Amino acid sequence: MLNKKNITILSVLLLTSVLLFSSVALGQRNPFPIQNEVRIGNVLWPTGSFPANYGNGISVTVEIYNPTIQPLMGEVRYQVQHVQSGRWFPDGNVIRQSAYGIPSGGTSTVLLTWYPPSNAPKGYYNAFISLFRGRCTDQRQQYRTFQLT
Repeated sequence: MLNKKNITILSVLLLTSVLLFSSVALGQRNPFPIQNEVRIGNVLWPTGSFPANYGNGISVTVEIYNPTIQPLMGEVRYQVQHVQSGRWFPDGNVIRQSAYGIPSGGTSTVLLTWYPPSNAPKGYYNAFISLFRGRCTDQRQQYRTFQLT
């Protein structure tokens, strides 16, 4: 039988599920990162419009932290995808990457820049950040983050 207490518990469970699925659907954060590995902290995504003169780099700044008791090495990967065509640029699934080394309990900030090639079409782009140490340990996505005009 449903009483006020049971309805409250069900409401909280439903709200928690909705928030989890909403954050995953919007690509805000990986809800299940691998434990005892480096993590993505703050991300300064590229936003707004960039002129399509293709000489300008489009950068993302990524804060990485190491909650483990040992220093860790790995790489950060930055990918962009044209929204309208679904195509990765420059061609294929090309990744801009940077190595990192973080002491136990430390943080590191990495700047990655994508230089749009001359064949990159105008329009909106999605941006993706991943941390790798032999496998993906954490990731973030930002949809329609910037536009080439």
